[in-house]
Amino acid sequence: LLFLACFPLILLALSTVHVKAYDSWSQEMRALLPDSNEITLTLNDGSVHSGELVTQTDEAVQVRMDRGRGITFVKEFSRADIATIEQVDAADLIAPRLLNLKELLNATPAPEQLERALNLLNEFIEVAPSHAAVQELKLLRDNAAFQSKQQMRGLIKVDGEWIPPVKAATIRYE
Repeated sequence: LLFLACFPLILLALSTVHVKAYDSWSQEMRALLPDSNEITLTLNDGSVHSGELVTQTDEAVQVRMDRGRGITFVKEFSRADIATIEQVDAADLIAPRLLNLKELLNATPAPEQLERALNLLNEFIEVAPSHAAVQELKLLRDNAAFQSKQQMRGLIKVDGEWIPPVKAATIRYE
């Protein structure tokens, strides 16, 4: 009977999504994030306010809000009036930028570009393993690792094929 009473709480706990905050990421990964720190406040009266977080204390939250036509203002909300504060998941902002690495990997990246791509992809997969984009990012990581290994073996990528340098020179000459 106690289990049945707690069942809704158990379901809520299991369905909770862990938002990856800005400070969960390395400096290199943070460079991929937009400059703003968008938040959405839902007040106890049901009204919803969105904007850029300016400051927050134990007593209040200040939000820079846009009135349109380039006019912004800062509004302070008392913590007592706030029902919820939602911040954008940094992983949702980073994932599309990492998916753009596909273009780099389709070209012929330099070894340092591959190393950087591998580091960023590995960090994302480690920090946000349950994110919707992880499977696609794992494929990109595996592709980057393969290309890195081929470069370390001394092979050169020509028209999407990894070949020895002598053969690459012959192809380029023709």
